[in-house]
Amino acid sequence: MANTPIQGGKYDDAIIWEEDNKFSRDDVTVASGSNMVMLEVAGKLTSGGAYVPLDPAASTGAEDASGIIGIDTDACSSPWPRCPRRYQCQ
Repeated sequence: MANTPIQGGKYDDAIIWEEDNKFSRDDVTVASGSNMVMLEVAGKLTSGGAYVPLDPAASTGAEDASGIIGIDTDACSSPWPRCPRRYQCQ
């Protein structure tokens, strides 16, 4: 069996069009303990404003979709402030 390279997800897989000058992107902080992948739907915590994976059963703000994470993040041990580019939900 030949080794076939596998390509990961890309912005183009989900983002078809956005406003000029990256209008719909924000730099955000992913909450400590959260590990999120590119194009995952995120909720914004009401206390502190950090972003976490969407959790419809929560009552912390994580139950409301706030955006889509633009890069893989690993904030398992500390907050991830390195601009994971949230795409705004309209």
